Amino acid sequence: MEPLFCIRMVLDESVLREYAARNMQADRDGFKRMKFKLVGFLIALLLIGIVTRDPGRTLLTGGVAVAALAVLERKQRSQKGRREEFERQVNWMKQHLVPGELGSETVYCFLEQEMTWDNERSRGKLDYSLIQNVVETEQGFFVTVEKARRLFFWKTAFTSGDPQAFREFLEQRSSGAARLGK
Repeated sequence: MEPLFCIRMVLDESVLREYAARNMQADRDGFKRMKFKLVGFLIALLLIGIVTRDPGRTLLTGGVAVAALAVLERKQRSQKGRREEFERQVNWMKQHLVPGELGSETVYCFLEQEMTWDNERSRGKLDYSLIQNVVETEQGFFVTVEKARRLFFWKTAFTSGDPQAFREFLEQRSSGAARLGK
């Protein structure tokens, strides 16, 4: 059976940098969600303070929560800290690659019912129902499989098929919804 899409990926430093950038973005998104939860918590504290008529305890607890948020916000906004974390992630990925893996080539083929991959160390198949999330960026696609594994495909690496049709294909077949990401 002829594949609908084929992608030839070479694991190099640019791919590692895209992984690290996406991980940093996911961390920032998680931080934003945490801030909204903290604001909800503060509103709940205010309501409890009004109902229980114990504003001292409520203000103390709220003050601690706001101070914690301020510390986290400062750390998160630190450009130097983000750059250092980015480089740490890239270096960690380089160190944990199997010897010879950097520079290795993998060909991914997307058939009607499943995705296959083939490289010099392994080959296998993946059912589309295992795909949890697809994020499209300007450069490519991040595909999360069972929340444990993230694949990245450069838009320029397609040897068969085109990126727009690929996004639509994954939207139709994955268990999660594909979404446009940054």
